[in-house]
Amino acid sequence: MLFIWIAIGAYLLFAVNAVIDKFLLHKNRISQPEAYAFAIGVMSVVVVVFAPFGFFWPTTGKLFLALFAGALGTMALYCYFSALKVGETSRVVPIQGGSVPLFTFFLAYLIAGEKLTAAGVAAIVLLVTGTVRLA
Repeated sequence: MLFIWIAIGAYLLFAVNAVIDKFLLHKNRISQPEAYAFAIGVMSVVVVVFAPFGFFWPTTGKLFLALFAGALGTMALYCYFSALKVGETSRVVPIQGGSVPLFTFFLAYLIAGEKLTAAGVAAIVLLVTGTVRLA
């Protein structure tokens, strides 16, 4: 039963984060979403502090893949912050949360060849339907 409390705590922290982001982007406290996304992207380099705990140089291919994933993540943050600046938090965050399973399913199918059971497809349909009803 511990997993339920962990999930509730994670969603609580996610909600607090969304409200703080909206507060910072509202009324020009941070006037440009691209500057906010760039600052967060640059701050993610702090991971280097964990280098003593098993750091190794990746191969060139993995390094470029990691840099590409970081760039895509920063662009996704920009899109999220732009939507959050214009829209309401209570509408933007559920749409984002409901679209994650959909994109995860399509990418897992295309890249890894994953196939879902009927219960998995039903779960994705319920998540997307719930998102549409919230928005």
